[in-house]
Amino acid sequence: MAKKLAERTMKSVSPKVLLIEDRQEIIDTLSLAFKLRWPEATIISTPEGTKGIEMIRNESLDIIMLDTDLPDMDGFEVLEQVRLFSDVPIIILTTRQVGSDRVRCLIMGADDCITKPFNTLDLLARVKAILRRAGMHRPESKELPHLD
Repeated sequence: MAKKLAERTMKSVSPKVLLIEDRQEIIDTLSLAFKLRWPEATIISTPEGTKGIEMIRNESLDIIMLDTDLPDMDGFEVLEQVRLFSDVPIIILTTRQVGSDRVRCLIMGADDCITKPFNTLDLLARVKAILRRAGMHRPESKELPHLD
């Protein structure tokens, strides 16, 4: 029991995030946001779904942010394939405004679905909430500013 608690504590210090996104400006924005607001986090990225699936199989990840519109395959297909072998939390990033697409993401196993453009602080707060529920983030770590 103590070992599991220690492992969770270590993960809360430096979560590993995979960003499967083909738009470099989004990768740069999210990388900077994590660096400024959650410097302990490690961000890795790929613009391709097939490479993302391979990375999920081979890396120890705490959370994934997945674009639905990738150059090599649909993000929904990536989500479906990943759920066959992994329960790592996944946040879908989509430009699709249709509510049924957001519902589809959640039914297929995503933990959250955010429509682009998104507020970066909102996304970081959602990441922390998902990791907190998964037991990988403690509330006493560096918090985001109030948005009032």
